[in-house]
Amino acid sequence: MPTPPLILLLSGSLRAGSTNEAVLRTVQALAPAARVRAVRYDGLAGLPHFNPDEDADPLPRPVAELREAIDRADGILICSPEYAGTLPGSFKNLLDWTVGGTEIVGKPVAWTNAAAPGRGQGAEATLRTVLGYTGAALVEPACVRIPVDRGTLDAEGLLTDPEARRQLVRVLGLLAGREDTPPPEDRAAAPHELNLWRRQLGKVPAPVWRRTELQILILADNGLTDLPPDIGRLHRLTTLDLGHNHLTAVPDELGALTGLTGFLYLHDNRLTELPASLGRLTLLRYLNVGENALTALPDSLGRMTSLRELRAQHNRLSALPDTLGHLRDLRELWLRGNALESLPASTADLHELRHLDLRENALAELPPPLARLPRLRHLDVRGNRLTRLPEWLLDLPALEKLDLRWNPCARATPLLTELERRGCVVLL
Repeated sequence: MPTPPLILLLSGSLRAGSTNEAVLRTVQALAPAARVRAVRYDGLAGLPHFNPDEDADPLPRPVAELREAIDRADGILICSPEYAGTLPGSFKNLLDWTVGGTEIVGKPVAWTNAAAPGRGQGAEATLRTVLGYTGAALVEPACVRIPVDRGTLDAEGLLTDPEARRQLVRVLGLLAGREDTPPPEDRAAAPHELNLWRRQLGKVPAPVWRRTELQILILADNGLTDLPPDIGRLHRLTTLDLGHNHLTAVPDELGALTGLTGFLYLHDNRLTELPASLGRLTLLRYLNVGENALTALPDSLGRMTSLRELRAQHNRLSALPDTLGHLRDLRELWLRGNALESLPASTADLHELRHLDLRENALAELPPPLARLPRLRHLDVRGNRLTRLPEWLLDLPALEKLDLRWNPCARATPLLTELERRGCVVLL
């Protein structure tokens, strides 16, 4: 028989006879009925005042014990009073000690409010804010208000109200992920975003891969060197940010995220190639693979037909795939700082392209396929090797800005004069 899930109970009160403690003692008594184990944390009073200078190994022993308790738990239930419109200072101190660790990241967390009707909203608001910084997975349907009247407690200080006890059993079931938990798509208020930007993680905490309800995942600037295949589990993602890390490769499973419709950031890593499986991301609108060490883009790029913006600046590209022209909805193409000497003929099929950045490449002439881009407005070719300009520039009806700086081409020609007469800004 599998071991029942372990729920850690955190009280925000140090007061003897606290109604919050009464709620959590009742929860502990009801745990078998919910098919879970429940353990109360009793180290609140012993935690030192939060000091960022001490949030490093070796941690103060009470802090290490707190984080170990959180790490062992499968879920966390909080019951805290409200003092002066917010959380008690002692409990806010506890939460501050969790921010620097990864134990709570992705961990299911809920709270119950024992305050009288009309009170406790300030504590709830503060909890929501702080838990957002910790990366915890707030289980909204399990966050309930159960006002406690001391007259409803039995001799052992437990709640006797049948409805309150039923709600607490349901809360435990939700935290444990029981089958009666509403599916993510039915949780209108459920959190679908996890922002772990600049948390110095080093690696992605394992609980993140259980957050299959996530739609937005931000892992930027964490010193990540590896992205495990588990990323493929997060099939509801619409936006994924892996920028500013140290990744040398991304797994094929990235292509399993076919729900990506917004943004995929892979920029500022150490990638030398991209998996062909990216071609499965046919709904993606924005892809940034700039600031890497890519020598080629995969042919499967042409299957990403929903792309509106593609950024591949500052790589080592000497050519682009012939399938580029399949990106019929592409509006912006950023290719600065590569080694391109030409563009594929299929570029002529990018009829929606508005902005093309070809700065700092190796172009000796403007690529002829550009002559067939009716919506091209901005063309930036600074820092190439252009010595002459083609007459077909006059046939680009939407051209508004042509940046030719730092090229050895002539500065005064009838062609450029005519472009300026038509209202095109020409920079030399």
